[in-house]
Amino acid sequence: METLLKVEGINVYYGAIHAIKDISFQVNQGEIVTLIGANGAGKTTTLQTISGLLRSKTGSILFDGQDINTVSADKLVGRGLAQVPEGRRVFLQMSVEENLEMGAYTQPPAGVPRDLEMVYDLFPRLKERRSQVAGTLSGGERQRIKLAKHLGKKGSIIVMDEPTTGLHMSDIKNLLKLFDLIVSRGNTLVVIEHNLDVMKQADWIIDIGPDGGNLGGRVVFTGTPEEMVKNADTLTADSLRAACGV
Repeated sequence: METLLKVEGINVYYGAIHAIKDISFQVNQGEIVTLIGANGAGKTTTLQTISGLLRSKTGSILFDGQDINTVSADKLVGRGLAQVPEGRRVFLQMSVEENLEMGAYTQPPAGVPRDLEMVYDLFPRLKERRSQVAGTLSGGERQRIKLAKHLGKKGSIIVMDEPTTGLHMSDIKNLLKLFDLIVSRGNTLVVIEHNLDVMKQADWIIDIGPDGGNLGGRVVFTGTPEEMVKNADTLTADSLRAACGV
């Protein structure tokens, strides 16, 4: 399987605080990869560095074979690497359709109507509410808007920070179906999550730890969910085994 993202030896600091410590991993095209670990272990910092929002002092980040460590976040979106931040952030005063159109700003204008119709075919409820102000929608519906913005893209990496936060179980099930749909269209997902169902659906898990704060910032395990439950000796693996009843 083709490696789409390769992170090698990155180190990130907040002033004197060494938050990310010589982290290396790779992400293959068409996979769902989940970043897990204790609170404060460095998961969000890692994603923000990949997305161009923070800079590593050392190492390299290769996206589709090109070093992107000095490329700005807005340029990375144009290249096909986009971050969906934590929470239900949409443009609250804009309509559903205006939010979707904002997500297509890097797309050729001629293809936007086609992509909108595809989104509406998949999510008839969004079509019904296309003129509704986004700030009046439920958390699950806002999450769908955030992800639907990327459905028209192919061959992209979409990085997400805890997308299940605040969602009901039914919304989480719909979100997992959406993950599969995004990947089926040739995209790759890198997701920070604590939700057990998201972990189980992942093709690959990267555990950052071994704990939070000063004890975090290192990759302590990589492998499949099954390998983690069976073999990993980490705090997160212990929690996962307990949740699975192993």
